[in-house]
Amino acid sequence: MMPSWKIWPGTCGRDRRPCWFVSGRTMRNASSTCLTHILKRYCRLQESEADQLGLIFMAMAGYDPREAVDFWQRMDNQKGNGGTPPEFLSTHPSYETRIRDLREHMTEALRYYIPIGKP
Repeated sequence: MMPSWKIWPGTCGRDRRPCWFVSGRTMRNASSTCLTHILKRYCRLQESEADQLGLIFMAMAGYDPREAVDFWQRMDNQKGNGGTPPEFLSTHPSYETRIRDLREHMTEALRYYIPIGKP
């Protein structure tokens, strides 16, 4: 009986050419890993959309949206020696990506910004 987690060499077809056999468990694990990475990409997209909307909502509430960039720069500086995982392994955008995206959306957010106490 073949192990359920293995990849092993073999031969295929009438000409007995070399090929590799992959167990069902290995395929399930590989497909699960791929699906996880695909879903993480969508999580990052949703997080980025939330950042964009949050920037607009904070501006509408009278808070200076430019402070969001400063906030994420401080977060980036606080990550310590451990660093952060590569973005493709994370459900959240990297700090650098967040800062870049916030700067891209700043013009739109500033259209909604009216400082508190000024009509």
